[in-house]
Amino acid sequence: MYKHNALLTASLAALAVCGGFLFFRSEAPNPAPTEIAVVASVPASPPVTPQRPSALAEASASQNDGASAYDPEQDDGQVAFKADANGRIVMNEKTRLDLERLYALYTLPERETKMTEIAATLPPEAARQLYQLMEQYQNYQAAMHQVYPPDREMTSIEQGVSQIDGMHGLRVQYFGEQAAAAMFGAEEKLQRDLYQQMENEKDPSLTLEEKAERAQRIYQEQHPR
Repeated sequence: MYKHNALLTASLAALAVCGGFLFFRSEAPNPAPTEIAVVASVPASPPVTPQRPSALAEASASQNDGASAYDPEQDDGQVAFKADANGRIVMNEKTRLDLERLYALYTLPERETKMTEIAATLPPEAARQLYQLMEQYQNYQAAMHQVYPPDREMTSIEQGVSQIDGMHGLRVQYFGEQAAAAMFGAEEKLQRDLYQQMENEKDPSLTLEEKAERAQRIYQEQHPR
């Protein structure tokens, strides 16, 4: 099983997107999909008005916690949203990855067709949530690209941690606290752990990239396959 390394790969890909100096290399043989890197190249959209998080999404996130466990090793890269026993969409890291895939890998007409196909397989309430989540995700991406442009240079660990804090705030703003935790919580925790490991590095001769590589190596040693 390569669960820890798969999560590490996905999180490091996100760090590489939001922190220009972080060029981690994962040795996982079956890395989790990293389509978020494609998202980073999408031009910023016009200013958007923040929306209240969907009540359906928040209710789903709070009620299906026990059934929302996500194993990266079971992720085959296919977009496949699921509903829980109450007919609400399951909210977890896989939900977020599928939103990323829909946003990054499909043109707008293709995305609409794909979402129609997916919605047809879901209970009515989960299908409504799917469309609401996609709208929230699009608005979140537009806001993120305005605040944190893809070409923004990262020059310090402190700046990287500050950006994680800011991105967390945007996620709570657009998805709600519970849904943001369900979809992004594991990745954020790992990113913070890696930055903390970099900050703890005592060798002043190391560059930020070298500190990042060492942080990854230490994490892999602490979480063996």
